[in-house]
Amino acid sequence: MNYLIKTNVVNKSKITTLLFLIFFLTSMLLAQGEKHSGNINEILESGGYSYFNVEEGDSTYWIAVRLMPAIIGAKIDFTGEMWMVDFRSKTLNRTFSRILFAANASIDRPDHHMIPMKPSTQNHIVLTGTQSIIAVKRSQNTLRNQSVTVQGEAIKVLHKIMGKTWIHLSDGDSDSSTIVITTLDNSVIVGMQVTVKGVLSVDRDFGMGYFYPSIIEDAVIIN
Repeated sequence: MNYLIKTNVVNKSKITTLLFLIFFLTSMLLAQGEKHSGNINEILESGGYSYFNVEEGDSTYWIAVRLMPAIIGAKIDFTGEMWMVDFRSKTLNRTFSRILFAANASIDRPDHHMIPMKPSTQNHIVLTGTQSIIAVKRSQNTLRNQSVTVQGEAIKVLHKIMGKTWIHLSDGDSDSSTIVITTLDNSVIVGMQVTVKGVLSVDRDFGMGYFYPSIIEDAVIIN
């Protein structure tokens, strides 16, 4: 009798495990290759991954993709790879009850589309100790990896992109008078006149189509 009871318990355990594996594999296969499109409601970044809370139709859920720039409200297209239940992210110190690991994600480049540029009112005003943006760009190969100081008007500002603030700074009325700045300072808003000091990077490739012939990184806002 005891043998039969133990056998039944073992068999039930095996059946439960088998059913779980079938459910897991089915979920994985259903997710793999499935195309999705939605809007980003929330963004978390940690451990080389971007976690997006996505609204797709009547559903809202979390996805995880390789670290990529995005802003709240942006539309995202991606391919589902695998659903995970009660997934624990150690770097975030958070458990997701349900999350979809995804690939081939694409978002409208936030530095180009999400916030319209405001025309600059500056006219090549160069303060003492600063360089004009055009001069920096023209001498970018000489100034590569060196500290530069520029002054201008913030004509576009994006916060919390890969943990930084991205500023389009202009001191003139042409594309040549505009350069992108990255900083940890989140106090800058569109229309502010600021002086920034940072390291000039040349041919900077962040991946996902984010390539900059010249960009000033890790900048400090002087005023």
